[in-house]
Amino acid sequence: MTRLEQSTIARADETRLERDRAPVPAAAARRAGAVAWLLWRRGNKELVRRTLRFVKRPVRLGLRLETLGSGYGGWTIPVDLVRPDWVCYCVGVGCDATFDLALRERFGCEVHCFDPTPRAINYMLDLDASAKGLTFHTWGLWTSDTTMRFFAPADKRKTSHSVLDLNGTGEYFNAECLGLDTMKRRLGHDRVDLLKIDIEGAWRPVVEQFAAHGVTIPVLCVEFDSPTSVLKVLRAIRALGRAGYHLAHYQKENFLFIHDSALPSKSEA
Repeated sequence: MTRLEQSTIARADETRLERDRAPVPAAAARRAGAVAWLLWRRGNKELVRRTLRFVKRPVRLGLRLETLGSGYGGWTIPVDLVRPDWVCYCVGVGCDATFDLALRERFGCEVHCFDPTPRAINYMLDLDASAKGLTFHTWGLWTSDTTMRFFAPADKRKTSHSVLDLNGTGEYFNAECLGLDTMKRRLGHDRVDLLKIDIEGAWRPVVEQFAAHGVTIPVLCVEFDSPTSVLKVLRAIRALGRAGYHLAHYQKENFLFIHDSALPSKSEA
């Protein structure tokens, strides 16, 4: 999508949602189940935060790490690796593009932002993202090219929607989702140098696919968001490790991985 095409994106109706036509008893049961699941997810999230530091420590790679962006939307990256010719994909904008903007303003990278959710679309239009050097796309990231349901949060004031009906609302909108290869092909890229994935609990299939297929991205930032568990996070870290990724940093649910290909060779060190 070019800047000209981006200018045709219209404001989204944040209240226009479809609803699963489940019978009332089934809908009530789904909602009750979602409440129980919410408590389980919160407990597991806290367990991951408290215990992971004892079982998996980041690798010291000798890189200078710095957090870019706000306290809410910021990410820690190896700033000395980033170059002006880098292509950066930031998947999952929400209502905080401060990290995306920092990549553009500080390093001059080519930055593409992706988010199909209505509030994120309106946020990026209000931000006038293209004038600030960002290119915005209303696609989601998935393991294949398809149309997926994005379910609404229980609190309509929140931005995040998920391909999982985490809150049992049954309310959703449909959006186009693409695999990473299709995204690159549409945008004319033969590589992605930095990929940030913040996709509300849908990270696991995407990360597993990257690891299984040996996808090479120098800097990979992933939010291992709920629903998750210590075991699932450890499995993801190990799978990425087998694919050449080193866990370099994590804070809460935000994890930073550096690929072997980005590290200086021993002869250069």
